[in-house]
Amino acid sequence: RNCRHIKPGHLDKWLVVYERKQKPIVNELINTLYNVCTLMGMRVEYPEIRAELQNDRPETYLKALEQNCFNQQYNLVLCVLNNNRKDRYDVLKKFSCMDTVIPSQMVLLKTLNKHGQLMSVATKIGVQISAKLGEEIWSVTIPSKSLMIIGIDSYRDINIKRKQVSIAAFVATTNPQCTSYYSRIIMQTTTQELVDGISVCIRDALKAFFMQNNAKPERIVIYCDGVGDGQLQAVYEHESPQIEETFSKVQEGYTPKWAMIIVKTRGTIIDHTITHQNWFDFYLISQCARQGTAAPTLFNVIWDRTTFKVDHIQQLTFKLCHLYYNWPTPVYTVEDVDDDDVIVTGQNHANQGGGTVGVGLNQGGGTVGVGLNQGGHIGATRSKQGGLIFEMQSHDISDLIALAAEDLVYLLLRLAVLGCGRYPAFNCIST
Repeated sequence: RNCRHIKPGHLDKWLVVYERKQKPIVNELINTLYNVCTLMGMRVEYPEIRAELQNDRPETYLKALEQNCFNQQYNLVLCVLNNNRKDRYDVLKKFSCMDTVIPSQMVLLKTLNKHGQLMSVATKIGVQISAKLGEEIWSVTIPSKSLMIIGIDSYRDINIKRKQVSIAAFVATTNPQCTSYYSRIIMQTTTQELVDGISVCIRDALKAFFMQNNAKPERIVIYCDGVGDGQLQAVYEHESPQIEETFSKVQEGYTPKWAMIIVKTRGTIIDHTITHQNWFDFYLISQCARQGTAAPTLFNVIWDRTTFKVDHIQQLTFKLCHLYYNWPTPVYTVEDVDDDDVIVTGQNHANQGGGTVGVGLNQGGGTVGVGLNQGGHIGATRSKQGGLIFEMQSHDISDLIALAAEDLVYLLLRLAVLGCGRYPAFNCIST
């Protein structure tokens, strides 16, 4: 609470929506937020509008947002809810994500009413708001300054009528602290090789890295989720060499040292006896389990040309587990792969509702955003095998909003480059 954020944000125009009888606790929350955010280095103004509602029906909340949000450039909309009623939550998130593109923060009344814990609750809410404003909250020390971390995850929705469609999320760091990101969404048929779309993403991520650092990364570590045991040999023999070819296509003679690590089951490092005798793999329990038993995550290094020592790769992986801004302690997997999980979940979430989606990450460690961009750039690239790769770029934080898919109510990601476009199985807006 008393530690200043690396890059604090400024919350100057925001709207608070709540039921009238909640006014006393809401006033207390606003005053406490002001105090704790100031200690963290954030500049917070009191909300411009406080919309008091007669009841807590979804349509009442929606009407208040419609009356106040259109044609307004709010940094944030904060809604205090009596309970976690799903239909109301979905309506509010859909409105903020698809209609107004304003970051939103939902707060449960029972959370605010916890005796003697309002300061702690307000601190956590302040951290989430700062992340949604696209700011850097904390970082880890990584000795290698010319290093890019890439996270890749793939997803296939069994509910989609055209079951041949698969989605992959791509996230790459663009600064030495690994807190600034470039992201893309890949949509293609399941018969295509995923590496076809990834190669285009890597090329453009390297351009983004160069634009920010005036140099290309000397080392690249790729964490890839969604790969089964039966696919490891194919990834090693076919996809890894193709990825290596991508580097030479970026610039003649460019040969970064790189590694690919497969992230599997959900610590303590174990890299012998129970690991595969023919693979370089290790189990890591990075999180602290206060209840129950911590489950280890298996990292399988199927390609390594980085010249990192074994201990260095393990330490790097452990440090990257600390960069999830919605939780102050390590999580079970590296943050880039965690980002990918929610990006593809968000794509599926919007698709099920026939909605609009654009997913992206921020420069400075913010929140996964979905929605439209009024002043950015959008493009679509068709890969060699026919897959579509969509991209939208935004430099205005107000163009992005937070997405929490299904039960991921407070799940935070990053924003900066949005992936968006049209595909027969998805309704995606490109503006």
